[in-house]
Amino acid sequence: MQALRYSTSMVRFAGVVIVLICIVLLLSGGRLSTTRSSVVKQEVSPSVQIKNLTFGLNVADFRTSDTSIKLILKNGYQRNITAFAISMGSYNIIRDLSENGHALAPGDSYIQEGTLTKVEGTSDKSSEQYVVTLLTVIFDDDTSDGDDSTAKRILDMRLGEKDAMKLILPHIPKVLNSTDEDLAEELERAKTRIKDIPIHTSGKSSSPYEAGRHNAKERALSDIEESKRAREKYGSNIVRLELLNTKEQYEKRAIKQ
Repeated sequence: MQALRYSTSMVRFAGVVIVLICIVLLLSGGRLSTTRSSVVKQEVSPSVQIKNLTFGLNVADFRTSDTSIKLILKNGYQRNITAFAISMGSYNIIRDLSENGHALAPGDSYIQEGTLTKVEGTSDKSSEQYVVTLLTVIFDDDTSDGDDSTAKRILDMRLGEKDAMKLILPHIPKVLNSTDEDLAEELERAKTRIKDIPIHTSGKSSSPYEAGRHNAKERALSDIEESKRAREKYGSNIVRLELLNTKEQYEKRAIKQ
């Protein structure tokens, strides 16, 4: 009888241990969803190799023509992807879908085109192939999966754009409130003021951050040039409607976390 009680206790103890092990594995699996410990390689053709540093951004299909490639990427996560980065060998493609308020929903696909290049100076077998690497993804809460340094670069660029937009925004109402006679002149003044916004700053200086500030400035200057052309072609009322829409977009970028 004592042996039976001892055997029952051992079974219960073993059951508890198994449950605890399962819990630990589940918890560690959740943490691993933000960092990939190994690279998944996929030979998609004799000349192209896919490397994946993410868990859920997958290549559903691809097409190649000479050195051009068209990738059909599928979101295999249960979360929205707002940005991703891909290496095409000697250069990277960073696609920030949030710039236009978009995101890649779970199960949705995105077509990304690029030019295949090889990294100079390589001597291993992979140098015989074009290598495409899925580097990282950013989710809608600004967490990431994949290469941490690339993810930080994307987030730093977003911060630079956000800070620049805060400086650009005050110049838009001045244009909107101008008279029809002064609209062209006010557009030119806004262009000059935005050009004077510095890209290099103290305290937050980094290449990605400054690239974000530069991108925001270039976008605003391009929008002003488009407004000038629209005024000549369609008149002042159309320009104001377009500028109101532009102002709303800038406001979203300026407050985005």
